Amino acid sequence: MGMRSCDSRCLFSGSKGEVCCIEPLRTPPDFRDHPITCYSLLAMASLTKILVIGLKPTLNVWMTLPYTKSDPTSVPQLAWQFVPIQKMVNPVLAFCKGETVHFLLVKKEETGTIHVIKQRQLQLSRDIISLNWINSGTLVLVDSHEKLHVVDRPSQEVLETLDLEQVQLVYNSRHFKSLATGGNVSQALALVGEKACYQSLSSYAGQIVCLGTKSVHILSLRNWKE
Repeated sequence: MGMRSCDSRCLFSGSKGEVCCIEPLRTPPDFRDHPITCYSLLAMASLTKILVIGLKPTLNVWMTLPYTKSDPTSVPQLAWQFVPIQKMVNPVLAFCKGETVHFLLVKKEETGTIHVIKQRQLQLSRDIISLNWINSGTLVLVDSHEKLHVVDRPSQEVLETLDLEQVQLVYNSRHFKSLATGGNVSQALALVGEKACYQSLSSYAGQIVCLGTKSVHILSLRNWKE
């Protein structure tokens, strides 16, 4: 009482362990009673692997998965979404580092353990710098040439492609290179910073918000009637 304290546990070490992004599993109002929400799941991506961690009731690493070989400048990406699969709705983690998007179905077993199941992956011919779900069946990807691709996950069809050049996306390069502290980061992390734009694209309520150097753009998915 009256004192600040914390418990720490080393999950990464060395320059290969530098974490690029962290994504908590946010629960929509419709799924607040989902049995998996009590674990407070968190996905973390370093330069070499991703982890799925449960923060409750105690810290537990449920899955560790190394990347396949990729371009060292490729930026790790993570995105959660609740997806209906086989009459059940469970969270799916989409992640990539390079050209291939992987999907992991995360479900709670009757024994209380978390089971992670690999789903069909999505192979693209472009280096991805941003990955977002816009709904349970549609992904929005941005490649290193600032082309935005709307992809249907079940069919893996590219529905539409837009050029974001006019947006003039804001990149996180200065922070990844730690220019404010004299470049006190590894060369590997500084290299990833060339393409890092984590906070510049975000999905919310079926829309994609893009942060440009001079303006903010909102992209919405519409049907033909709308």
